[in-house]
Amino acid sequence: REKRIVDALSPLSPIYIPPVTVFEYRGVLVRRYPFISGVRLREIPLDVAMKNIKKLAPQVARFIYEIGRSDPAQIRDLKPSKNSAPAYQYGWFHGDIGDNFMVDMNTMKIIAFIDWEDCYFGNFSDTFTGDCRSPNRELMDAALHEYDKLYNKDLK
Repeated sequence: REKRIVDALSPLSPIYIPPVTVFEYRGVLVRRYPFISGVRLREIPLDVAMKNIKKLAPQVARFIYEIGRSDPAQIRDLKPSKNSAPAYQYGWFHGDIGDNFMVDMNTMKIIAFIDWEDCYFGNFSDTFTGDCRSPNRELMDAALHEYDKLYNKDLK
């Protein structure tokens, strides 16, 4: 499932999604991603994140927006129903973004998004408004503002 999701979404993502290799080791399926040099978004010190919020928030928003509005044929069977369609804060999403965005601390560029096992198709509004696993609230408030700008621009 995870490999299918990565293979379907990686060509559509504005942020690098590294390929996942699945293999069996001693009777257990193992997932392997290439090494990504960076820091998880959640591990960035709060003062550094706040100083760089105008760099980080648009990247987070663009990623959430582009992945959320995608509808790749390869994984449509994983949606809750065949009629489910992307909409405002509804679509493909991974709920644990703080732990899976990898950031270059020198440039504050998000360099990758990893670990797709929790990806789902559904409502992801709680990521912006109340998911306790999200990075600090100020960053997610700024990302929501950027997401709204992208969404509203496409409506015109």
